[in-house]
Amino acid sequence: MKHTLTLLTALLLASLTALHAAEPERVGPPTLFMQDSLRYTQRVPDEYHRQFYPIPVTPVTRETYMAWIEDSGMLDYLDAPKRGLSGPEEMVPVLAKFAQTGEAKWGEACVTMLKDFHQALKAEVVKKGWNELFMEAPATLPLYRRILTEHGLLHEPEDTWFREMMLYFTRTLHVWNSPDTMWRGAAQRSQPDGVIHGVVANWYPDIPEAAEWRRYSELVFGDFWAHKELALNDTGYTFHPTFANMLAGRDARGSDEFITNPGMQKIWERHLAEVTPDGSINPYGPSGGWNHTAAHRLWMFELIAAKTRDGRYRFAAHRLMNYLLYQKEPLRRDYKESFARWTTEKIALAWLLTDESVKPVMPSEGSQLLYRKQSMRISGKENVAHFLKDLDPAPDKGRLCNNVVVLDEIVPSKLVFRSGWEPGDMYALVELFTGVEPLNPGSITGLTRWGAPFTQAISAKGHSEHNRMVIEDLSGKAERRYRQVPYGVIGPDWGNWPKQESASARVSVPVFEDQKHATFAVVETSDWEALPVKVTREFAFIKNRFLVVRDVATFEAAFRTRLGPIWNTQNIGPQVGAHFANTFFSQPRGGGNPDNPLNTPPYDLLVWHAPKSGAKLQIIDRTAFDPRTGPVPAQLRYVWEGDAKAGDRQHFTQLFWPHAPYRSRTASTLTGAKLEWLGGEYAATAGAGGIEALLDTPSASVLRCKLDKDRVEWVVCNPSGSQINVAGLTTDAHFAYLDSRNGKLHAVSVNQATRMKLDGDEILPAGERRDFEN
Repeated sequence: MKHTLTLLTALLLASLTALHAAEPERVGPPTLFMQDSLRYTQRVPDEYHRQFYPIPVTPVTRETYMAWIEDSGMLDYLDAPKRGLSGPEEMVPVLAKFAQTGEAKWGEACVTMLKDFHQALKAEVVKKGWNELFMEAPATLPLYRRILTEHGLLHEPEDTWFREMMLYFTRTLHVWNSPDTMWRGAAQRSQPDGVIHGVVANWYPDIPEAAEWRRYSELVFGDFWAHKELALNDTGYTFHPTFANMLAGRDARGSDEFITNPGMQKIWERHLAEVTPDGSINPYGPSGGWNHTAAHRLWMFELIAAKTRDGRYRFAAHRLMNYLLYQKEPLRRDYKESFARWTTEKIALAWLLTDESVKPVMPSEGSQLLYRKQSMRISGKENVAHFLKDLDPAPDKGRLCNNVVVLDEIVPSKLVFRSGWEPGDMYALVELFTGVEPLNPGSITGLTRWGAPFTQAISAKGHSEHNRMVIEDLSGKAERRYRQVPYGVIGPDWGNWPKQESASARVSVPVFEDQKHATFAVVETSDWEALPVKVTREFAFIKNRFLVVRDVATFEAAFRTRLGPIWNTQNIGPQVGAHFANTFFSQPRGGGNPDNPLNTPPYDLLVWHAPKSGAKLQIIDRTAFDPRTGPVPAQLRYVWEGDAKAGDRQHFTQLFWPHAPYRSRTASTLTGAKLEWLGGEYAATAGAGGIEALLDTPSASVLRCKLDKDRVEWVVCNPSGSQINVAGLTTDAHFAYLDSRNGKLHAVSVNQATRMKLDGDEILPAGERRDFEN
């Protein structure tokens, strides 16, 4: 695919220009790709999507996991067990087969691998001076010991080779490519390092290092256990602190409390909430792209279910597995990359850890507001000592992993907008956390419907703008707001501020109400992008229909600015107007390899903006500015530029509508042939022609939508509760959704209203029945 317009696409855009008074501005090369005609096979998704729905909806058992393993090609390692440094992770499928069959040949292959791993370690240490296998090996090596011992292929203390290998591994382990050892903190390097030191000290208490290693293990585990919280905020690194603790915690500490402790359940439930109804995972922060960590959550959920007897986790694990089966061929194409092996390893863990006596139970079908503990980056060992106890004074020990500490402050983490758990249900994930970068409070991290993603956060450390308001200081003179902190803060990245200063942005959620037909929420962020601006983002998530978002920027100082909401996607068009554009994903990129194209059902998303005086739509090729954006190269911006004064409020209203693709064709092959659209009255505008902003001010907006035949929907965003009288609607509701079908009111969801009338008919005679259906 090329970032160039074909002649046909150019003709489409030319015809659309005649429909609108203004032409959107294009910044960088166009980003519309030609699509396979199969995109247009699914005409009425609400009625027929099950016929075309390509994601399996089948029961999942241990046999499902083993069938994947047997089809992966990794059992061929039976005949090639010498896997070098990758052996402990690559041979987990063989270990699972050994546990299943009890046949000695599978276990003997694992023994051969472990002995070869020891030799590879020695060669690595000669080359580098250490090994840095801090992630997989500390988690899986105890699993090999357990299963090989249970099946009679490892006899300690007689089999001294295993002890020698484990001691050599632990004594030479460095968790980064540096001389430092025994790191501290709650993040992804220090935690498995602490686990394996504790495990080996318990196994071999006669070694001279046993007391030191055991104390270090207890200290570094205490760094996590004091808060029982993850230090980072992503779908990549975040899972590694729990990996070894879940698999080998019993060997280190003698119990499964890491999994079963009530204080840990908030972490597991956040992981559960991020599973879409289709079983996919929206990425954020540094990650392996779309659906990264799905296989990791799979075995985690099976283990959590086994230890807690909570069937919700088995339900989610099975959704994850079905979506992985949908992506099986793309992952097979990527087999030479590490992730295909990594996925199968995690599925093998799921086979080993599953307890099928726990029956799957559907989790809550409602939307959720999730919280977590705050984290903060700091620098300098002298500053770390204020947060972590008993730091080793040696200059080559006690380094803080990721320079991140966890605090006691409880802060908003995510908004999860969920229509339900039926396959294809609409789902959205909204970011709220501001502890570590990238900072995108209020951003729509992910949006899915009918199994299709409509956006994707790129794998990013540092600054990366995603589906939120962007505010620029064009004057270069606006006050930058930071808060003083005493411990050498080094981030997060909303500007290059001096040490001992941090962004002062704070997020609150004053409104959150989940109802049968809609979820309403308000997110407030102070000191947006360290500027003297408060941004309020209002959400009306209309379940299995669309998402309405309002941004209100309140300026607390005067400066020249350019601002507006952005939307990141892969393709923009072919329907494009002055204040709207059709968007879609050809192939989400990821599965552990951010460049690997994956499957997706062919659905589109209309991004509509309420017309705003002085604003213009920009279509941007992000790759022209940031090479990291290749997997998601296109961006829509609806921007306003001008001189803002203290007290000014600038607002933007958006509607996101998932829909089946609309197809166009020409009536003839003659020069001057006209374009016609298939799919109804508003196909030429991807539905935009059916949306009206009856009222749109900084205080309130009322939208009326005619997106389907004989159906009219109203959305009210009026957070101040002022009286509204427009087009036959009278109400003081803070938020409301009305659904009228064939001229009769079908459903209503209302937040904080004392009265509501539509065309003279009382809907809430006494403020009752806030959420009902006729």
